[in-house]
Amino acid sequence: MRLPVSAEGYHADSHRERMENRRMAENGIYPIGKAVIGATWLLATACFFPPLDAHELAGFGRMLFGALAAVHTVECIAFLGVLKKSPRPLPGEIWQTFLFGIVHVSIVRQEIAQQSETN
Repeated sequence: MRLPVSAEGYHADSHRERMENRRMAENGIYPIGKAVIGATWLLATACFFPPLDAHELAGFGRMLFGALAAVHTVECIAFLGVLKKSPRPLPGEIWQTFLFGIVHVSIVRQEIAQQSETN
């Protein structure tokens, strides 16, 4: 099955997907995602320090910290090719990916797509 081509020459589904990604970014989906992940990191980190280190959630928080660190490290490695395409310095992109994972990578991908559309 062939996809219909829009007037701009893009396949309609591809163009629709790009427009949806733009709308999500403009409507604040990515900043909300970063805020939620940031709050999760803060809670998990706080479980190593008083008063939360003695709380019953401390074990879960420490486990969550380890899981976040492990998953986001794998994402840094897996998405290194995408991060290298960003115009910003690579160490900063890796740090943002370590903190926010796929949410940050999605933003970088969107910026790369916008950059290639303007060129």
